[in-house]
Amino acid sequence: LYKWEIGKQFKDNWELEAKDFGAMLSSIKLGNLVSQQSNSFYSLARKNGEEARGFYNTIFDERKTVQERVDFAKENGSELMEKWHPGWTSAGQDERTLSVLWGFNDLSKHALYKSSFYTKYCDLIGVKPASPGEKYEHYLQLLNDMIENHILKDTELLNLHNDTIDPKKHIADPKYHLLAQNMLYRVLDGYWGGESKSEECNYWVFQGNPKRYDFKSALENDAIDMWTVSAHKDKIQVGDKVILWITGSESGC
Repeated sequence: LYKWEIGKQFKDNWELEAKDFGAMLSSIKLGNLVSQQSNSFYSLARKNGEEARGFYNTIFDERKTVQERVDFAKENGSELMEKWHPGWTSAGQDERTLSVLWGFNDLSKHALYKSSFYTKYCDLIGVKPASPGEKYEHYLQLLNDMIENHILKDTELLNLHNDTIDPKKHIADPKYHLLAQNMLYRVLDGYWGGESKSEECNYWVFQGNPKRYDFKSALENDAIDMWTVSAHKDKIQVGDKVILWITGSESGC
């Protein structure tokens, strides 16, 4: 839910016409939703409020195409970074970063994006990924198709989602763009995708019946070195962790 919470904070505080633009930027925290380079750029932007305001006015100018704004962000962002901190040229103002700003500003039109799970989703459904700089718009098309053909038809999912979201703490997601993005991330680029540094292994629950074997004594004496498995044998890997579930009158893990 932290994405919905960060989105709510952004929505409540973001104001292009703020009297003190640098102070307004200081109220915006995007966490790990953007790259480290982007966060470095934001730190400098807070100290150079009026120049930063001009940059973001163009970024949010809906009269310009997405492609025009992506190209501007990369070029002008690098120029500002070099000016604000000589020697630093990478501003991290790419499609991923812009998608967070656009998404939290208007989730009815935009969605959070990351190239890695976009590419994996294209591979999953047999679609050729777009060229660099053009991926975000293609991603939005695929996301909207996914929402229309799957999410909106899943009443149970929508009920669970809507019961979880608290309007006082979480940003509104009228088109389910953030929900769809989070599903793609979690399945293709998070825990199950095998790339999360905090979740480097899978966990498996093994069940044991104490009437058939004295698990308590065996565990205390480190005597268990094998277990019969009937399911998921092709998915269990070296390095995975096991939770033993012992049944009976004193059942537990």
